[in-house]
Amino acid sequence: MSLIKLKIEGFHCDACVKIAKLKLVKIPGVSEVEVKLSGDAKIDTEREIGIEEINKALLETGYKAQAV
Repeated sequence: MSLIKLKIEGFHCDACVKIAKLKLVKIPGVSEVEVKLSGDAKIDTEREIGIEEINKALLETGYKAQAV
């Protein structure tokens, strides 16, 4: 397993956090997701996942992630 730390831009409220979390947890190989309103996020994975794949999952939400 590996841990990915992210900063997600575009959050306004708790609903934003929930939406992003729902999208991230659906990525194959993701075992656990923690997202905060500040945009800080941690993803535990069972395989290597690139930032491109993470942003693809977030694409329709309007949020964008950057690796920290």
